[in-house]
Amino acid sequence: MISDLNWAIQMGVPFDPAVRVAFPPPFTPGDIQVTAGGGSPHRSPSGQDRLANTLAGVLNGM
Repeated sequence: MISDLNWAIQMGVPFDPAVRVAFPPPFTPGDIQVTAGGGSPHRSPSGQDRLANTLAGVLNGM
């Protein structure tokens, strides 16, 4: 099921004319919040702002 879903996303979505692609902005060390040992890094507030601004730019251009 997961394989089928991935295939549908990879093969169908890019060809849909309503789909827009937003490439992630470059992140600096200050844009990453490092969690406690064993945890995954997450975006810090500045990283979240970079992502939001990138997405807003794509949506505003639609």
